[in-house]
Amino acid sequence: LRSNYNVNVKALFVSNFAVPNSSVQADLSTLKSRQELCVPLRIFTRLVKGGWGCDPKMAYKSHMGYQAYQSQELWPVARSLIIDHWITKDFPLPGAEEALHCPIVAFYGKEDAAVSLSDVQRWEYLSSDPDTFQVIKMEGGHMWFQNSSTRCEALATELGRLVRRF
Repeated sequence: LRSNYNVNVKALFVSNFAVPNSSVQADLSTLKSRQELCVPLRIFTRLVKGGWGCDPKMAYKSHMGYQAYQSQELWPVARSLIIDHWITKDFPLPGAEEALHCPIVAFYGKEDAAVSLSDVQRWEYLSSDPDTFQVIKMEGGHMWFQNSSTRCEALATELGRLVRRF
């Protein structure tokens, strides 16, 4: 980023996210695999079944064609999940295994069934100075801070402390 965009990164904060180079290339060889990758209802069904902490209503479709994720209540979360889904489809990115020249801090929801603690701890190997790497364990699952003002406050407090440190 520094050489291409003149951006000096002070620190990187990630939450319940595996390192980019651990992702496998998406399989697009069959119609079924393309549908699993591209159809939102199938994406949400996989996330709900996979323990990603999604509201089970996200994967609901009525016999009349109503899909709950399109409701006004669920769409903000659905949109963010679709964005998260698509940002990882270009992984592994070229150069994704290169060390970053900034401290890395990973937040981890203790009850996350979708991303393991060992996957999150692999961020340590992407830091040019592994001694500055830190995993902060928080209460909750994969989406540990969503819909919880207490957890959002804890996150804000922790981020404030970390930003002052870096």
